[in-house]
Amino acid sequence: MAATLVVTATGPATAASGPVSDVRFAAHLNIADGQRPENFTLEPGGGADVTFAYSRQVARITPDGRAHVLATLPAPPAGSTPPS
Repeated sequence: MAATLVVTATGPATAASGPVSDVRFAAHLNIADGQRPENFTLEPGGGADVTFAYSRQVARITPDGRAHVLATLPAPPAGSTPPS
């Protein structure tokens, strides 16, 4: 399975702004590797910072589509149940 991060060149769309016409694929992500994006924020240079919930990682996706892991959060303590 694969996921795709899609961003707009004009910023986020709202219901009042109408259809978005300038959309591009920023990166193809691999869900099997834990790259399931949960949140993202756009960077001024055209990249994006994303969180991968299932792999507990924060990554930067460069404008050319490469993902670089910035941090990996610690695993939950043994025996605990993380939120689902």
